[in-house]
Amino acid sequence: MKKGRRRLLKISIAVSIIVLSVTIFSFALLEPKIKIAGWEVLDVGKLKNSDRMINFLDADDKNIDNFISNSNKEYVPISNIPQHTTDAFVSIEDKRFFKHNGVDYIRIASAFINNIKALSFKEGASTITQQLIKNTHLSSDKKISRKIKEIRIAKELERKFDKSEIMEMYLNMLYFGDNMYGISTASKVFFDTDVSNLTLSQSALLAGIINNPSRYNPYRNPENALNRRNLVLSEMLKNNKISDEEYENARSEKPEFCKKNNDIGQYLHSVIKDAREILGLSKNQLLSENLTIATYYDKNLDDKLRAIVRNARVPENSDAHIVVIKNSDNTLVSDVSLLSDNLSYLKRQPGSTIKPLICYAPALERGDIFCCSPIEDSPASFGDYTPSNYKQKYYGWVSAEQALMYSLNIPAVKLLQSNGIDYGKSICEKAGIDFTSNDNHLALALGGMEKGVTLRQLSDSYTIFSNGGKFGKSSSIRYIKNDKGEIIYSDNKHYVDVISKDTAYLMNTMLNRCAQEGTAKKLSGFGNVCAKTGTVGTSGGNSDVYCIAYSPKYTVGVWVGNCSHLMPNSVSAGGVACQIASNVFAQLKDGGEISKPESVKCRYIDLNCLKQNHVVLLAGEDVDLKDKSCEWFSKNNMPKEFSTPQHGGYLDYDDLLNFDFDNFEIIEGILD
Repeated sequence: MKKGRRRLLKISIAVSIIVLSVTIFSFALLEPKIKIAGWEVLDVGKLKNSDRMINFLDADDKNIDNFISNSNKEYVPISNIPQHTTDAFVSIEDKRFFKHNGVDYIRIASAFINNIKALSFKEGASTITQQLIKNTHLSSDKKISRKIKEIRIAKELERKFDKSEIMEMYLNMLYFGDNMYGISTASKVFFDTDVSNLTLSQSALLAGIINNPSRYNPYRNPENALNRRNLVLSEMLKNNKISDEEYENARSEKPEFCKKNNDIGQYLHSVIKDAREILGLSKNQLLSENLTIATYYDKNLDDKLRAIVRNARVPENSDAHIVVIKNSDNTLVSDVSLLSDNLSYLKRQPGSTIKPLICYAPALERGDIFCCSPIEDSPASFGDYTPSNYKQKYYGWVSAEQALMYSLNIPAVKLLQSNGIDYGKSICEKAGIDFTSNDNHLALALGGMEKGVTLRQLSDSYTIFSNGGKFGKSSSIRYIKNDKGEIIYSDNKHYVDVISKDTAYLMNTMLNRCAQEGTAKKLSGFGNVCAKTGTVGTSGGNSDVYCIAYSPKYTVGVWVGNCSHLMPNSVSAGGVACQIASNVFAQLKDGGEISKPESVKCRYIDLNCLKQNHVVLLAGEDVDLKDKSCEWFSKNNMPKEFSTPQHGGYLDYDDLLNFDFDNFEIIEGILD
């Protein structure tokens, strides 16, 4: 018995020592007075910055001025904010705000128990003070070290400022979506009123938005915003901040929103995205740095494009997005959207617009095909994958050029299988397209990606065709200056070789035919434009339609889509997307030509051999002109054999100024 007691005593002492050690260590770790090398500390300047918005300059170094940026420079004192507004945020975000010292340990314990019960981390426990610190001092990662830093700085903040001061700083830094920061900005944008005049219902709605600014955006998701407002009012009632009568009156109030005035928002979203990636900062950190960011923004062009997108025949509640990239230096000169949403991060399946990148360019680069190579378009299965053409229509033997022009699916899948998925992906990756570990299947030929691509990524990738096979990621930023006027970043383009000049030019010839006679023929009025369309949808409707087109000077990306429901099938890539692109090129007025490499030559081939035997042979001297067709080839990959014993020398481009490319029968009625 004595041995058992001694053993139990030793265990108790050991446990006590461990508990005491953990307690001391935790206290030291969470105590802001105990400094930890390399860890962030409280920076008051980041909390009381009254000029929160970045100073944006356009391509001519003129200030980019708009309603949102001007409003973001307004810092409103807590004395001008109604009490019911403050109560709304406290009730939904941090009920014990006026009782804790920056960290709510009771709430942490409750959240811990609830998360264990739910077997997930669905419930957080950040106080208003912690939120203020996270958004002004730290990144948004979910590491434990970041949470510990947040707690340390929050405790330090509570020791230096009273609750009223903390609440003032908090309400002035809150993000409400679409580049809107601060309660004053949100009041003016959503309700066209000064913050001091906010009603109880309006205050509750604003308090509801910050949890998820996209989901609770009242312009795009009015029902979600209304339900969230009602939840805030319910919490205010439970928290004894309003009476039953006030609750009922506010709940029955129908919110009226003023017309949104944020036309320039989409371009600024792209600029902020680029700046964050360049400097490695969160959005709130970026705004607290008092930076000057000089952009490539072309106001004159942007105004014209915004008019185009507003007048486009886009279905109600669907969005449209246009990006314009200058090919010579890969700069983003315009970026507009219909709903002024932040589409910079939106990834969608690219549909058939991926075919030139993952199917055709790799096949030409490997030397496996010519533009005129015959490919059989007929029903086919590839293991357990059985793709089909639009409306189950098949056209037998077609050239690679025709298959691309009319966006036939079976030839595209055959090419990807022949090229190898890894090789096709490697070309795309060099051109800025990202894949997930699950993107290892032949459906990639038709755009079947797990996460998809952004419109800007897709448009960037197409610049390899106009730039001789070289890829450079587009930039919206010329330079960045800090608050001391020092340049901390200057745009310096980096290019990588993706495909050869010959392959790029051969792709241009095929994509030009697509714009002249294929699925993108609404662009046929521009002889120097090359294009590809893409559609994602079912027989029940389309979710995404694209037109990616380029001229010698510009690459234009157009997306029309809906992330919540299908659009009618009548909303097509060859229709609305190509029409928008056509209107854009009418404004760009590019009359240049893409230069042809000396190594690309025109050669006569024998059409009879092509049609009857499905082989590409050079035409001999005794082949009638009507049975010949002039085709483009790279000198590094061209047919060597002639169709007849009698043959003469090669006929070069200079002798073929008026040759006819239209020997193949044009297939009507094929849609992308």
